[in-house]
Amino acid sequence: MPIARLLMLFSYFVISISQLHAKSIDVIAVEFPPFTTTHEPDNGINFVQLRDYFKEQYQLTIQPQILPSARAQQTIAEGDWCLSFYPPADPKAYSFIKLSPEKVNLGFYRVKQDAPFLWSDLTELKGQSVAVLRYRQKGMLHNLLTQAGLTIVPVSSIEQGLKMLSYERVDLVFSSQKNAYLDSLPLAEQAQFQFSDSSLLEADVGVFVNPKCQPLLDAAKLQQ
Repeated sequence: MPIARLLMLFSYFVISISQLHAKSIDVIAVEFPPFTTTHEPDNGINFVQLRDYFKEQYQLTIQPQILPSARAQQTIAEGDWCLSFYPPADPKAYSFIKLSPEKVNLGFYRVKQDAPFLWSDLTELKGQSVAVLRYRQKGMLHNLLTQAGLTIVPVSSIEQGLKMLSYERVDLVFSSQKNAYLDSLPLAEQAQFQFSDSSLLEADVGVFVNPKCQPLLDAAKLQQ
């Protein structure tokens, strides 16, 4: 067996053993207020729901690890994680703890226009630039956008993307409709933006589970 493979397996073993004795569990997320954020004491809506779920299910406390999006992607790719709100490259390869029956609609913000913001095919937006959270490797979203002829502009936060939109440095911002930065603006400034009536994606609210941390969850499971 190659040495690199042996070292990887050994590191997974060491991490798994140490996690079995842990009282807390790290959860990866990116700055995406109001869902996950460092700017609120409770770290956002998603972390509130996750803590409520864990109180009923596990003897573990939640430790938010809110990272830049590219670093979150790299950390997940390297396998050194337990739970993550940020999706892995292949989400179907991981189990998922669903926290809410409701889905989050993801679409685009643009500068306000009189016409409804609709499309029947994404190629209708061909040639426009869209701000998307920074990444290291392209995933499904990025392929979807580029195949439709949109130009991706990486940004560090949704707030940065919306500020660029207000200065017309991008045409669109990929986001959920609920946005803490917009909610903090005066109503007159909020009215400058328009969220799409069409949805690009729908996302479940929950966390992905790294298989190597499943023993930790099993050991901390509360008796019902």
